[in-house]
Amino acid sequence: MRKLALRLHGKRIQHLALALLLPIAFHGSYNYLLFQSASLFDGEVYALGAMCILADLALVIFLWRLGLRFIRKHAQASTTQSDHL
Repeated sequence: MRKLALRLHGKRIQHLALALLLPIAFHGSYNYLLFQSASLFDGEVYALGAMCILADLALVIFLWRLGLRFIRKHAQASTTQSDHL
């Protein structure tokens, strides 16, 4: 566990920057697609509105799966680290 903490300490600034910038970028993408689909449905361009909603759904599913992948990876690394102590 100590080796993992020491290794991650060197990339602390990089991890903090990513922790701030990635949620901002993905939240902005989500809002953009959501507002675009609403404005396209108001203007009766239903095909483009439907495509924006599908893109929005694809983004949410992608982020959900990515989050689960990272959770599994770090849970496995945590179990492996605790076995070596």
